[in-house]
Amino acid sequence: EIAKTSSEVEVIYKRWVEQENAEGLVIRTDTHFMWKIKPQHTIDAVALGFTEGEKGIRDILFGVTEKDGKYRIFAHGGNGLTNEQRQIYLEKFNEIKCNTTFYYTDSRNVVFQMIEPKYVFEIGVIDFLTADCFQKTKYNTILDYSKKKGFTFSKRMPGISACSLQILYLREDKNPIYEDTRIEQISNIVPFIEDDFIAKKIEKLPPSEIVYKSVY
Repeated sequence: EIAKTSSEVEVIYKRWVEQENAEGLVIRTDTHFMWKIKPQHTIDAVALGFTEGEKGIRDILFGVTEKDGKYRIFAHGGNGLTNEQRQIYLEKFNEIKCNTTFYYTDSRNVVFQMIEPKYVFEIGVIDFLTADCFQKTKYNTILDYSKKKGFTFSKRMPGISACSLQILYLREDKNPIYEDTRIEQISNIVPFIEDDFIAKKIEKLPPSEIVYKSVY
């Protein structure tokens, strides 16, 4: 369909995407440029950890809550935070750092410092991927949490990776519980690939034994 003005593009977007549930628009022009326009999905997610940068918080590790109360890690990022917010959240997060036997790294391979599941953020995501370009299934880590032990690994399940994450704001009216941060916020948009066999097989593995540990 041809549109001559941005207003006409908006009309097409509302008809195709909002009314007919298309994934988005691809816009081509007389120039060499091309644009993709997609809706932004908003998710209420629990902050589970953070890494630091020169200005404070660099990335926040996000999860949603499973029906059994466990947390599914599905995204991390820092886009959308102001420099002032990076400092404020760094102070808040440092006060609630917790124990963990599970370690997750950011894009620099810096380990996230895990925090008590206390704060809920509304984040925006443009797209979710269930597989990579080779059709290999994406997996998410599921964590248990307790005040005494902190975070412990539970299992890995088929899941998603989030694209173009943006932190919108802190949801002070939400709690890190299933009712407020439920997994269906994502699975209702993009159903997960089923892999119950792998999940059950991993759950039956015996506890790991640390033979040698050295910190550099």
